[in-house]
Amino acid sequence: MKVAYLVSRFPKLSETFIVDEILALERRGVGIELFSLVRQRERVVHPEAHELARRCHVAAPLSPWLWLAQLAWLTRAQQEFRQALESSPEDWDAKFNYELAGRLAAQLRTAPKREPSTILKLLRPQKESRPDARRIG
Repeated sequence: MKVAYLVSRFPKLSETFIVDEILALERRGVGIELFSLVRQRERVVHPEAHELARRCHVAAPLSPWLWLAQLAWLTRAQQEFRQALESSPEDWDAKFNYELAGRLAAQLRTAPKREPSTILKLLRPQKESRPDARRIG
């Protein structure tokens, strides 16, 4: 049997349970493949995590496969948020999530090689530049 672990960052000191779990499964003869979206750079790392980190497959942040996976997830998420919105139209969280998923998916479709930091600006409201208002009275 083979098991794949997908983690956001590896090796991460705060996730000792993953290292312990992987090592326990390997002692039982289970084959492990470890995938990480980001290689974590920390000063302190568990001694057991060093070998796992060498075997860890790290995704390229702008790879076409990762882009397609994110677009597919956002498309599914947008459909699910739309269904939630239809069942409860007064739910402001559902409205926000639906709008956000739509914006992110549109950005990925139009500019797949855009830097993640520019896409993340959609998550933060942009301040409009307004002239200073003067108080009267």
